[in-house]
Amino acid sequence: FILTARAKESQGAIHEYLKSEGINIPKENITGLGNSTGEAKAMWMLEKFSEGYNDMYFVDDALGNVKAVKEVLDQLDVKSKVQQAIK
Repeated sequence: FILTARAKESQGAIHEYLKSEGINIPKENITGLGNSTGEAKAMWMLEKFSEGYNDMYFVDDALGNVKAVKEVLDQLDVKSKVQQAIK
């Protein structure tokens, strides 16, 4: 999945860009939250857990988002790893 703070309307443009870079994932696996908070991203991850996902890897360039997601994942019975992307 690609999870972004950009608006959900950016899904098509992100999908096309990724295809141009040789990355072909289903368009429906690109989610624009329209919200850049760590809590929004953590809640999205929690929703995926409730759908049955149990092996999660989260990368973000914002340390606050990484910490928020880690706090949620640490409370769940899932295999998970979070890390900050360094530019």
